[in-house]
Amino acid sequence: MPISAIAPFAVAANLRSYFEEIFVRAAYVFFPAAAQLDAQGNRSALRQLYLFSSRLMFLGSILCGSVAIYWARDFFRLWIGLPYSEPVGYPTVASLFYLLIVGSMVSVPQRIGYQVLFAVCKHKLLACLFMIEGASNLLLSLVLVRSYGLVGVALGTLIPAVMIQGFLQPIFVCRVLEISLGAYLRQVMLPPLLATMTVLPLLPLVLRLLSFDRPNSWAGLAVSGSMTCLLCLPVVVLLGLTSTSAIRYWSGL
Repeated sequence: MPISAIAPFAVAANLRSYFEEIFVRAAYVFFPAAAQLDAQGNRSALRQLYLFSSRLMFLGSILCGSVAIYWARDFFRLWIGLPYSEPVGYPTVASLFYLLIVGSMVSVPQRIGYQVLFAVCKHKLLACLFMIEGASNLLLSLVLVRSYGLVGVALGTLIPAVMIQGFLQPIFVCRVLEISLGAYLRQVMLPPLLATMTVLPLLPLVLRLLSFDRPNSWAGLAVSGSMTCLLCLPVVVLLGLTSTSAIRYWSGL
């Protein structure tokens, strides 16, 4: 591919990196608590810390990621202009961002797992997971770019993130902390998934009913984005934080 193909992918990837940085910094604060609980041998509290904080991170990534997905096209149009955000001969920057941000929405909740593995001195396991994901990312990108271009490179990032961080890493963390996969799915995965399946389909409908037009200025985008957050926040909190007890009740019947 020509060297000019770097630009649209780099713009989408850099914005995705800014999104991830918010949650990476937030996850750092859990390391001291996890290390203290491990030193005290309080595995029960460490398990609760991991499950609850991972769910909170997941809910935060869904809230921020959903808003980012909905307004990404307008953001890029205002930021770099329509000719560059939707270049001829390449995928739109927004479409590349969609693929990358979904991978980030799956991977950023696992930052809590990183801190837990560091706290319990499982550095080798974490390094192996990093190496597998990095190698898979490179190989898939090289294979898929031939058939799908920049979309293939984005898929080469998305697929390893989902498989390694979204699937493989939680299995190892649960094994280390002696948490059943059923408990992990009920307490960490299902509530955010319920919130996602509710927010993403309803958000365009609600905004259309409220007569929200596509913004043509940064002020309009800021107002629209803020209103979207206010609309999504109660749904995410309600389903994400209160549905756990309901899921636990019905699963016990």
